[in-house]
Amino acid sequence: MANAYRVKAIPGRKTDQLDSEWLAYLLRAKLIKPSYVPPKVIRELRELTRLRTKYVQNQTQFKNRCQGLLRRVDICLGSRLSDVFGKAGSEILRGLAAGKSVEAILAETKNGWLANREEEILAVARGSLSENDMFILRELTESIVHLEQKIVEVSARIELRVNEHALAIVASVPGVGKGSAASILAEIGDAARFSCGKQIAAWAGLVPSVHQSAGVTVLGRITKRGSKWLRRDMIAVAHCAVNVRGSVFREMFLRVSARHGANTAYTAMARKMLTVIWHLLVCDELYVEEGFSKKPVVLRRRGVVAELSLDDMAGILRNAGYSVASFARVSS
Repeated sequence: MANAYRVKAIPGRKTDQLDSEWLAYLLRAKLIKPSYVPPKVIRELRELTRLRTKYVQNQTQFKNRCQGLLRRVDICLGSRLSDVFGKAGSEILRGLAAGKSVEAILAETKNGWLANREEEILAVARGSLSENDMFILRELTESIVHLEQKIVEVSARIELRVNEHALAIVASVPGVGKGSAASILAEIGDAARFSCGKQIAAWAGLVPSVHQSAGVTVLGRITKRGSKWLRRDMIAVAHCAVNVRGSVFREMFLRVSARHGANTAYTAMARKMLTVIWHLLVCDELYVEEGFSKKPVVLRRRGVVAELSLDDMAGILRNAGYSVASFARVSS
């Protein structure tokens, strides 16, 4: 298998009529670099992880449509429930789909959390559903439950096929769960085929595009040329890693977002985490974060609070053109 992007980059005549002859000539001249074809175990694992991703995406679409239906009739459960499809929210949804009013559901509930917040929920659920809305809500909730069962079944099959040792290595990185770790392993395949972290980041399409003209180099948006599945997984785990307090990834996000914005910071985090995962897989070691050896301080910049150590602050001053020297206090 040849990469079409690389074949088109080779100068020469390549038309529909001479396509096969041209490819045969390039292959004989050893100008075509064969694409990576993962073994059967990795291919099957990829199919399972991608199927689970599609199930999750479909489930999210049904949940969003369900909440849109409720908001349309002035039932805004999301403003009071952290998870509309949790235990308390599911009880209200089942009651609404069965034709009950919110008042009747709260009066009959045995859930203490709902009973204690009856006034708050009634304040945001003043509307009512029509017969057609009840039918649609019932269909959506049943589809969500069905997809949840499918996700559990596929996840159980993934656990039987994934390498447990490699899974533990990837899952040791902050913000990466077992489900995301299995997807990342399936997309990477053999990590040793990449010579460095920059190469695997380029393969995932997470590196910036480079434009050169008249000796001037300009970095643009990420190339997005590579595995879209791996790129999506890394962006997702980057959003999770931001919530892990005390990690270097959170510090990196706060520092980069203060200068370039949140979207650029998430992409930079995804690229950094991917290179770290590649290093861990190649070296066969778990992620260990020593943390800061000095007391961090708080820096406010453009409304963003970032935690920086003394070494990081000294580096910022040096980049700004100041001379910073460390000294030790001499006791008398």
